[in-house]
Amino acid sequence: MKYVLLMLTLLVSGCASVSDKDSSHLVTFDEQDFVGISPSSIRARLTVDDFVKLRTITLGAEIVSAEGKVRKEFPLSLVGIDMMQAERSWIFVTQSRNRYEFQLSAAGQQQFAEFQQWLAEQQCTGYSYAFDVSFADDINRSFSYSLKLLLSPSKGYITMIDNRRVHSPFES
Repeated sequence: MKYVLLMLTLLVSGCASVSDKDSSHLVTFDEQDFVGISPSSIRARLTVDDFVKLRTITLGAEIVSAEGKVRKEFPLSLVGIDMMQAERSWIFVTQSRNRYEFQLSAAGQQQFAEFQQWLAEQQCTGYSYAFDVSFADDINRSFSYSLKLLLSPSKGYITMIDNRRVHSPFES
């Protein structure tokens, strides 16, 4: 009976996808915080099963103002790849994964800084972030990925997507 309760406790505690810290940071984030971000400190971290080939990734921002919606995309460049080996525990087996680290490219940093200057002059009523991630077309099995965003080194990474499962069209 104790073993069953332990397993249920582990299962329930392991199912949370986005932490309270991350969600409260996003709720309290406003356009002044957005204007104050250093473009050189923005990072994205994509963790994906090792057999998956990444095609492209871009960071987008959408601002809603009295003039309407404005969406900008900022190109990212690869900083590094960390290859994580498969791990086996007494309950789970973790797939080998690759962790890609991205930052705004030089052009992306310049575009982001210009966007911040424009934003400082606007009366905004809303904003959002988006990542456009595309993978190779020939992936023949399902996979999962996670995506984190770093806006400020002092606040750490914010989980944007946690273990999203993508099903391959080639699987039956």
